[in-house]
Amino acid sequence: MAGSIHITNAGTELLPAEVGLVRSMVRAHGRVVLLVPSFAEMELCRRDLANAGEGTSVDVLTPSAWIEGLWRLLGDGSRLVSSTDRLLLCSYVLGSTIGEEERDLASLTDSPGTVQMLADVARTCLPAAHLASGRARAGLSDSERRVLGMLACYESALRSRGLSEPVSAAFELAGQFEVRVPSCARAVVVRGVADFPEYLLRLLGAIAREGEVAVLLNGRQRSLARGLEERFAWRCADVEGEGPRMPVMSFAEVSGPTARAASYARILDGMAKDSVGEGSCGCAPSACGAPATCPDTLDASGSPSGRDAAATVAAPVELAVGAPDPLGLFRALAPRLAARGIAASAEAFVPFAETRAGEEFFTLIDFLDRLNEREA
Repeated sequence: MAGSIHITNAGTELLPAEVGLVRSMVRAHGRVVLLVPSFAEMELCRRDLANAGEGTSVDVLTPSAWIEGLWRLLGDGSRLVSSTDRLLLCSYVLGSTIGEEERDLASLTDSPGTVQMLADVARTCLPAAHLASGRARAGLSDSERRVLGMLACYESALRSRGLSEPVSAAFELAGQFEVRVPSCARAVVVRGVADFPEYLLRLLGAIAREGEVAVLLNGRQRSLARGLEERFAWRCADVEGEGPRMPVMSFAEVSGPTARAASYARILDGMAKDSVGEGSCGCAPSACGAPATCPDTLDASGSPSGRDAAATVAAPVELAVGAPDPLGLFRALAPRLAARGIAASAEAFVPFAETRAGEEFFTLIDFLDRLNEREA
């Protein structure tokens, strides 16, 4: 079984060792599929591979897009159901299976929550529910057996409309790959994916029997690596090299709105100074956006002297602040930050009547209305 697990310390960008691993698989198989968890990371990996000269020999996809592409190529011609189609069909199945006389007494009511629950079950384990044995069904409650019946109706509704669930498509593809793996799926690299559902594990396991699968996990995912190693008996190794690490998180516990605003301003001021650093002369730089110049480097006219290049701090620092009420936090912190030499700005959408221009405008309208009433 050609499968391997690699522990990396990479960020979103590919490490040279990761690019080397992909390049070696390209040389062995001709084409490689790189699975990443999101579209944003997919674009970054495509750029890194293009810069490394491997942009045309590697398909960078998300797991769902990969399964959809394989199903279009090797499936039975049915279309994979979308999230909206799934919710609509589950609502139809739920409404048609619960009779009018038992709506008030049924343990499963026709509600949006029940529809979402049924959709989640169908999305994750429709084939397993369909293949449940009689002994397994005997230990279920009435509500659970009713859910299995609804899933059977849901599968019939999918079949009648020419649709298939992605999880069912993955199970079907895994069965085909146990016989023969096509050339377009013989080499797969999984990078940064944190969720490995059963259908994805079956598909990767079937590919590894005849092709090659490499799983790249972060150092914080060692428990997941151990689980994959126990299930497939794949070897696990660390990848050399290190990318940008996540910053160390810190917390501040503050009580009271006045103390909170003062503490926030002090923390932001400290973060700005720590990010800028100190000049070569030891003077603390300004955090308001302009480069800081040491007073000792000024000549008699007040202009920087010849040493200003060494004493002037580089580009300004920008800090981003997230809050449930950005505008309210901006109004509370802006004066305090301005007193510390930090410029603050915020963007928000407010009704026109709540802006200064809107207040003045409606005041004028009210004044004109009163004038008209007096003239009348």
